[in-house]
Amino acid sequence: MMIRIACAALALWSATSLADPPAGAARMQILHNQDVTGKVLKKLGLPDRTYCWTECVQNAECTAVRWGVVKGDKAGLCILLKGELQYRKPVNTTTDDGTQIIVTTATKTTSADHPRS
Repeated sequence: MMIRIACAALALWSATSLADPPAGAARMQILHNQDVTGKVLKKLGLPDRTYCWTECVQNAECTAVRWGVVKGDKAGLCILLKGELQYRKPVNTTTDDGTQIIVTTATKTTSADHPRS
């Protein structure tokens, strides 16, 4: 009986976690082949990109993020940006020893900006 209850709870959790976010909910949209700059709101060292994006979505002032991580690693630097943004071509950055730093940029949008088909 307990196994059935646990399975039902897991199935319900899975279904709700895969549902579309409510209309108007903020989410992050990756900028492909673009870099972004703006006024820095916060700089955070975080264990992975998910935490970075969550910080921006939950902060009303945040408009975009730059996530930088050393190639092969998972933890990185999250830079939350606010206000007006400037867009530019991506830059290739490396550490002092030549290891590539992968930079991912994303802007905060609402689900209303991107309707599902």
